[in-house]
Amino acid sequence: MPNTPPPSQAAPAFPVCRICGLPLSEGEASLNRTWHFDCEVCTICKCHFPNPQRISECLDTHVVISHITCFSKSKIEEIKNKVIPITREHVTALNNQILTMRAMLDPTPSDLEVLHGTLRDLQECASNVKFILELTKDKIRISDSQEYAEKVKTERKAKSEISASENGRKATLQAERENPELRARRKAIEGIMNTFNFTREAAEAMLAKQTASGGPKVQ
Repeated sequence: MPNTPPPSQAAPAFPVCRICGLPLSEGEASLNRTWHFDCEVCTICKCHFPNPQRISECLDTHVVISHITCFSKSKIEEIKNKVIPITREHVTALNNQILTMRAMLDPTPSDLEVLHGTLRDLQECASNVKFILELTKDKIRISDSQEYAEKVKTERKAKSEISASENGRKATLQAERENPELRARRKAIEGIMNTFNFTREAAEAMLAKQTASGGPKVQ
């Protein structure tokens, strides 16, 4: 039978590479790396790519590990080949290409033709996007208006309830001034509630029971 090393001698588990998913070597792990040295390769030009900041950016934004220039050129090629799912990366690459052509003394006619056709289509797309944005803004304004109306309605309802409670309290005090026995009854109920920790209903029931059984009369 093969000799199995005891748990204390088992090979330590190293972190996995963020790029390929395989474990790092002991030396790479000791340097607190998060990917292999050999994985630092631009997937587009296949050249060595020791740029931790750009690699982290690629990993965080879920794009292929690549030089910025290589990535931008690949998006332009997709535009030329009409393989374009319209992403922000494509728009950014196209803007960079436009700025590059503006700085060129003699851009190639083919590039100008592709750029002109793409920009013409994008102009129509921008017009459609503007129309959709206006509709979206209208819906947002309607939603905000509805939320504001609901907020005002809720505030008015709360204010009405507070006002009704205040009016009820004033009516009770007026009735007690006209009939002192009502005030004595209220004081007796509140005394029972505080003494026995009763609810108002229980206190009223206890007072009614005492009154019915000939108990002490509320003064």
